Amino acid sequence: MKQPFKIAFCFSGQLRTWRKCIHTWQDMFKDLKHNHNVSNIDVFCHIWDHNTLQQGIAHEKIILDTLDDASVLSESEINDYIQQLGPIAYKIDNVQVSKSIKQQTNDRSLISGEQPRQWRGHFEHGWMASQFYSIMYAAHLKKMHEIKHNFNYDVCVRMRNDLYLGDSLADLSIDNMLHPKFNTVYSCHTGVDNSQWFGRRLGNIFWCADSPTFDKMSHFYHWLPTLGDQEDHYGPEHSFYYYAKMFNILVDALTDNPKIARDADYVKLKQDSGTGLLGEHEILC
Repeated sequence: MKQPFKIAFCFSGQLRTWRKCIHTWQDMFKDLKHNHNVSNIDVFCHIWDHNTLQQGIAHEKIILDTLDDASVLSESEINDYIQQLGPIAYKIDNVQVSKSIKQQTNDRSLISGEQPRQWRGHFEHGWMASQFYSIMYAAHLKKMHEIKHNFNYDVCVRMRNDLYLGDSLADLSIDNMLHPKFNTVYSCHTGVDNSQWFGRRLGNIFWCADSPTFDKMSHFYHWLPTLGDQEDHYGPEHSFYYYAKMFNILVDALTDNPKIARDADYVKLKQDSGTGLLGEHEILC
C-alpha cells in the first residue's frame, strides 16, 4: 500500500506583507492536494513580533540598522496570521532576541578581534542573522514533530512570510519538488556556473529538500560567522552555496520565480537612494 505523501512548509521571519501573499500559499496547498496527490501538508512557523523597514539593499550597499525603530505587531495581527495559516507548531520571538542574535553573530565573526567579517566589504553578518536563526528554528519545530511521531516528511520547504508565489504552480518544478533526490537542495534564483565565482549561488527565499538534507541546510545559521569574507562570497546566497558544498550537498535549480512582496516604504527607500526599481525577484504589493 502506498504511503501518504507528507510535506512540511517551514515559514520564518518577519510578517511584513503576509496578508498580500497568503492567498498564493493557500492556492499552492490546494493544488498540491487536488492535482498532485499530496495527502498531508503541515505548517511550522518561527516569526518575530515586530516589523522593520526592509533593512537593506545589499548590492547597493544601503544598510540600515532599523531594529531600534522596529514596530511591534499587535496581538490581533499575530493571532490572525496564526489562525489563517494554522501551523502544527509555532514560536514567536521579540526584538530583544533579534538584537541579541545580531550582536552574538557579529561578535563571533570578528577578525583579529577588531572587524566583523563582511560580505565583499558591504555588510556585517549580523545583518542576516535573525533571518537564518528564524529558518533554523522553524526547521527545529518540524524536527521535533517528526521525532515525537516517529516519521520523516518526504519534502520540506523553506518559506518567507512575504513570499508571493503567483497565480499557480504552473511554473514550479513540481517533479523536483515532490520527488527530490536524496542529499540535494532545490532552490530558485540559483546558479551553478563554475566558470565564474558570481555564478555560484544558492537562493535562500524558497528552497526544498528531503528532511535530513533540509535539517543540515537549516543549520547554516551556526556557520554564518565563519563565512563571507572570501573572494567568492559576494553575499549570503554565495555563502549558502559554499555551505552546501562543504557538506557535499548537491545543488539544483527550480525553474520557478517567486517574488518577495515589497511595500511602498521599501520602494521609497530605493527611490530616495537612487538605486532604481525593484529587482527581478521583487514585486510591489
